[in-house]
Amino acid sequence: MNKPETSTLPRRNVITASALATASLGFARSAVVGSDTIKIGLVGCGGRGSGATINTLIADKGTKLYAVADVFEEKAKAAPSRIGANPVAKDRVDVSPERVFHGLDAYKQLLETDVDVVILATPPGFRPLHIEAAINAGKHVFAEKPVAVDGPGIRRVLEACKKAKQKNLAVVSGLCWRYEENTLKLVNKIHDGLLGDIVAVECQRFNTGVWVRPRLDGQSELAHQLQNWYYYTWLSGDFNVEQFVHEIDRCAWLRKDELPVRCWGCGGRETRNGSDHGHIFDHMAVTFEYANGQRLHCNAAQQKGFAGRNEVVAYGTKGQVNLGRFITEMYDGRMERHENKRAVQMHQQEQNVMYAALRKGEIINNGTYMAHSTLMGLMMRDACYTGKVIEWDKALNSKHVYAPADIDTMTMDTVVQPPEVAIPGVTILG
Repeated sequence: MNKPETSTLPRRNVITASALATASLGFARSAVVGSDTIKIGLVGCGGRGSGATINTLIADKGTKLYAVADVFEEKAKAAPSRIGANPVAKDRVDVSPERVFHGLDAYKQLLETDVDVVILATPPGFRPLHIEAAINAGKHVFAEKPVAVDGPGIRRVLEACKKAKQKNLAVVSGLCWRYEENTLKLVNKIHDGLLGDIVAVECQRFNTGVWVRPRLDGQSELAHQLQNWYYYTWLSGDFNVEQFVHEIDRCAWLRKDELPVRCWGCGGRETRNGSDHGHIFDHMAVTFEYANGQRLHCNAAQQKGFAGRNEVVAYGTKGQVNLGRFITEMYDGRMERHENKRAVQMHQQEQNVMYAALRKGEIINNGTYMAHSTLMGLMMRDACYTGKVIEWDKALNSKHVYAPADIDTMTMDTVVQPPEVAIPGVTILG
């Protein structure tokens, strides 16, 4: 089993989010060095895409929104004025009508423009296709998490990110905790031996869920699924992949991105089980096992009425750390409180780091860890869907595709059927 890439710089020097990101995969001259303006293309005009665009405009005063694309025409047309209404974006939105694209192939048209950077914020099922296309088109990429919904998608992303290195193109991940500076400092202390040797890690994320968009009269099944993408595995990966991947990624980071060997667990849907909730689960609990026998325990649920809880805890031979609360409890009775305020809002910080690096000609490529953390989420889901032990190598090399049709050639006229809900112990994945 291959180990993930690590920094070639001494880790004690990696004390800022900028250093962490640029150290991860080397340096190269950027196409935007010396340019007064960096043209931004937005693919996926929902809330996260709009938010990432505002973060981008804040991060670098030379950025401007130049083109937008979305599956739905009304969303694409509304995006420039909606984003432009933000005071930060005043005079920074330059999207002419001919650079507003809609449809499932809208991303292709956007990539034919002379944008320098693309923000990819569509439903995750399209992320591998869009990352690959953007790199082939010679664009720098900000890719929201997660980056795939199945093994073939993960492999596609990994290959595209290898090509990005060869072409000196940035790929920055939306796994934003790795850019939160106080969390970064604490993780560095843990890696330097604050807790001794790490022996186990656990994480939980419990909340009440997200929006539901009712089916519209006369709406096709495909259009309905695209508007309610969160509730369909081929689009979101399931709730644990779409949201809980943040916690999984922090656990992977704590373990220096060591790859697990396998996982097993259970899950299902109890309170979120109507037809308007598609076919995803609403609770999952999984254990990952590493080559040395150590374990990572993950629990996630989205059920109405649940008390919110979001934490990542590392247990070492000297003590334990609650990463979210910035509290270290040593086994000799000492308790250490670390700086518990986020230095900069982490969605903003990832953009700050990306554009500061681009301006200096430094290339960030988060491709390996963003793909591996996503794959851990996919393993967690598939273990719950099937009731089986899921091996890392088999998950990575799986041929099972969740999309109901070829996602590369899909159009709005493609006929799809409502998917079946997985039954643990019965469902078999190819």
